[in-house]
Amino acid sequence: MFFLLPAFTALTVTIGEAVGLSAAVVGIGAGIKGAIDYHKAKQLKAEAEEEYQEMASRIKRRALRLKKNSKTLAA
Repeated sequence: MFFLLPAFTALTVTIGEAVGLSAAVVGIGAGIKGAIDYHKAKQLKAEAEEEYQEMASRIKRRALRLKKNSKTLAA
């Protein structure tokens, strides 16, 4: 039985090592989640910008049409 003692000591993990490994795993997971969220946010921002530009273009065209029609009415 005493001959197994060195094997057991080689397999033991200290509390500090367990905490360190847990923190590393959580940190890696948070990094991956952050990267995924960054790409989703970037895509949403691009879609919102495209929609904004489309609406701004519509409003600008409408304003120019109203301006043109008001000039003919004023004359």
